[in-house]
Amino acid sequence: MEAEWDMANGRYRVLLKHPHRPTEPGQWFDVPYSVIIEEPNLSGIAMVWWAPSYDSRDGSMTPMWQHHY
Repeated sequence: MEAEWDMANGRYRVLLKHPHRPTEPGQWFDVPYSVIIEEPNLSGIAMVWWAPSYDSRDGSMTPMWQHHY
């Protein structure tokens, strides 16, 4: 998935939207170092692989990061 991203405090972060609340603004999340791919990016676009995890109390979303090679 193509992602809107930037760097803050020397770390990558991405803007993700809650899949079940598409009209709400997205939220910025720091990308863990453990899932950053260090190989050259042959596609030329920023991509992020993640799956949503939901809090059962309030429905808030946090990403579960997936590492792809």
